Amino acid sequence: MTGKMNSNSTDLSTSELRSFGFILAVVLYLIGSWWTWSWDHPLTYISSVIIIIAVTFPKGLVWVHGPWMFIGGKIATINITIFLSLVYFLL
Repeated sequence: MTGKMNSNSTDLSTSELRSFGFILAVVLYLIGSWWTWSWDHPLTYISSVIIIIAVTFPKGLVWVHGPWMFIGGKIATINITIFLSLVYFLL
């Protein structure tokens, strides 16, 4: 990543989207293979499709990147609230 904050997910470069696709595919593959201890899980097939899209047409991952970052921001807000509440009340 370039280190800058992107306000819009459409201004990402192809290398950033390709990197996002590879990381997402690896995480989905590991979750799917850990869940069943085999590669025959729907998440592993989804990760294969994401890798193919990342290699051939990385701009197609813009539609995945936007909602993924939105959900990540909401989860981060929840985690920060919980963590800071624990620090405040336990210290």
